[in-house]
Amino acid sequence: MTIPNNIPYNPRLKAVGIFSLVATVIFATGVLSLIPTWFAFPISAAILSVSLLLFLRRFIWRRQLTLAEHSITVPSGFLRLRATCIAYDQIERIWSTRLLVTSVICVRTPGRQVEIQDIYFPDFVTFLHLKQFLLSAVQSAKEVH
Repeated sequence: MTIPNNIPYNPRLKAVGIFSLVATVIFATGVLSLIPTWFAFPISAAILSVSLLLFLRRFIWRRQLTLAEHSITVPSGFLRLRATCIAYDQIERIWSTRLLVTSVICVRTPGRQVEIQDIYFPDFVTFLHLKQFLLSAVQSAKEVH
């Protein structure tokens, strides 16, 4: 299994569309008085803001996950805009979990924990290959030391 050194790490359009759709549905239920407007409009505006931020993150603030021989550089923090470099030999544990509708690879080092979400990859297969690669790279780094 070979995976590229640089993997695009930007929100999928599907995620942007889902947030936009949810905001529209909540707004419509407020307009139709199915739920109180004082509740529907602010919630709809907040979800639409998340959708706009994801859209900007995808097309303006593009990022890549970078795999090197001895480390991985992962976008992290708010909107995954800050690069975090993690040496394979510093990784203590790797596991995956589900968070609502998204899968997440969690990487634990002595000083931090980084989450790698599947909605930022071009497809789910890339996510699975990355997880296998990380497990293999960490095992190799542990054997060397």
